[in-house]
Amino acid sequence: MIIKQILGVYKVKNEKLKVLHKNASQLIKKYPNGVNLGHIPRADNFRADELSNLAMDRKEIYSSEVKDKKK
Repeated sequence: MIIKQILGVYKVKNEKLKVLHKNASQLIKKYPNGVNLGHIPRADNFRADELSNLAMDRKEIYSSEVKDKKK
């Protein structure tokens, strides 16, 4: 999805992603010869998928702990 957003195929609807999309687009413009973007399916990049899931799980745990402390 991110690659298709950068390429302009999909719109960026999430407000937080809009900021990141703008930053990425500005960085890409700094390379006079352009950049090469491509999609790698999850099945072909198991380790990256595993790490991203781990990070999301940790974020959920951290968010829950922070909410509990505020109560």
